[in-house]
Amino acid sequence: MTAGHGPAHERRSGTGPSAPQDAGPGRSPGGTRARAGDDTVADDCAMDFLSELDDVLWILEDTTSRVPEVAFRHAADKAGHVRELRRLLHRAHVVLVAWERELEAGD
Repeated sequence: MTAGHGPAHERRSGTGPSAPQDAGPGRSPGGTRARAGDDTVADDCAMDFLSELDDVLWILEDTTSRVPEVAFRHAADKAGHVRELRRLLHRAHVVLVAWERELEAGD
C-alpha cells in the first residue's frame, strides 16, 4: 500500500468513509491510536502494521457492501480463498503469540 493515498489514507485523515464509532480501545473512529509521548520507532512500526491490517479489513467490508457482486459468495474458488485466509491468520497468530510473550517477559 502506498502511504498517504487511497481509501485507507482517507479513513485515517477523516476525508473518506468513516469507521464505526466503536473503533476499539485507544483508537479513534478513523482507525488511528492516540499517540503516547513515549512511543518509540518500534511502536510506530507496530502501529503501522496494525493500521494497515485494519485498513485492509475496512476496505474489504466497505467494497463488498457497496459492490455486492464482489462479495465472497460470488467467488469461484471459495475453498482456495479460505485456505489462503487461514494461512494468513496463522501468520498473524504467530505474530500475536510472539508479542504476547514479549509482553509477559517485560522489558
